[in-house]
This record gives sequence, structure tokens and C-alpha cells, in this order.
Amino acid sequence: LFSRIRAWQDFMRRDTDGVLEPEAELGLVGELLFLQLICRAKVPPTIPITGWVGPVRGIQDFVLGSGAIEVKTTIAVNGFTATIDSLDQLDDGKRQPLFLAAVRVRLDERGLSLPDIIDETRTMITDPFDKGAFDTKLLHAGYLDVTADQYTRHFVYHQTRVFRITERFPRITRYAVSPAIIAVRYELDIERVAETPVALSDALELLGVS
Repeated sequence: LFSRIRAWQDFMRRDTDGVLEPEAELGLVGELLFLQLICRAKVPPTIPITGWVGPVRGIQDFVLGSGAIEVKTTIAVNGFTATIDSLDQLDDGKRQPLFLAAVRVRLDERGLSLPDIIDETRTMITDPFDKGAFDTKLLHAGYLDVTADQYTRHFVYHQTRVFRITERFPRITRYAVSPAIIAVRYELDIERVAETPVALSDALELLGVS
């Protein structure tokens, strides 16, 4: 109950008409599709729902086991430019192992809207407590069921590539810049990352949640 109240308070503090901006909508679509992938990997829904901290302003989107996964999503036909929001987002010095999941979707009228993807995710959750926790996270993310008809874009899932963040991965972190630099937001061209993606199953095993 208190968690739900805090979620409503969080929602009411937003300067919004109750409908997510396109960028936030796309980000939520990617996180939900990735949550579905985790569930399809035979991980109990309780784990990814509890670990889904993106909506509550977590540094990464999912905190799982001993590490974390940051999810970036694109609808671009060519290229994949991801915005990294802070010096800490790709810093594996705080959580290990750390992964970046690059989710690619495309716009297609034959696809699913954000509310459709939410409903599809709900069908994968059977425990009433998990359902409540999931709906609370959606509220924190700024989504309301009553505004479902306002989301007119439809998405078709294409692929997800998962990269492990190591010292070789291109990034800007706190230890790599002067202490005088206190905040950084930058863009990363994922298509130019030379690291080899890892299987989601391997990432989940390294996180200790498979």
C-alpha cells in the first residue's frame, strides 16, 4: 500500500498530462521487452520485476543478482545511437558484472502498442504480489492504463544484443575523468562497438539468476 502511495506521489510530481513523451515511451517499450526476455529464459518473474529499478531512477534499469543491466532501445533503421545519462551508468566498479542490452524495434502498424506490450507482459505474471509490484513500477515510469488510447505507435521487436561492460568497452566513467568533472551525458554508437555480444542466458548465469 505504501509503495503504491509513493508511486502516485511520484507520478503527481511529474509535469505531464499523463501521457509519456515519445522518447520515454520507447524506453519503456525496450525495458518491458527485455523483462519479457528474462521471463522467457525461465527466470521467475519476481526476480526481474523486483530488479526493475529504471522506473524508480536506478542508475541502471535492472539490478539482478550481483550486477546490473542497462537497456537502450532504438527505432532507427540504420545505426544505433544510445544516450548514456551519467558517469556511473556504464561503470562496473560499483556493480559487477555489468551489461548493456541494445534492443532494436521498428515502427509497424502490424506491431504492438505500448499498452499491448504491457498487457502481454501481464499475462506472464501469475503471482498477485508480482502483478501489484509490476503495476506500481509502471506508475513510477509515468504510465496510466486510463491513457492507453493515447499511445498510437506500434512496435515490432527485432533483436537484442547484450554486451558485457569491461575495461575494453568504450565509455566515460568517473575514474577516467578529472574530479572537477561532476556530470557527463554522452552518446555512444553501439554499431561501432568492437566487443562481441554475449548470449542473454550466459549473462543471466554470470549474474546468478539463471
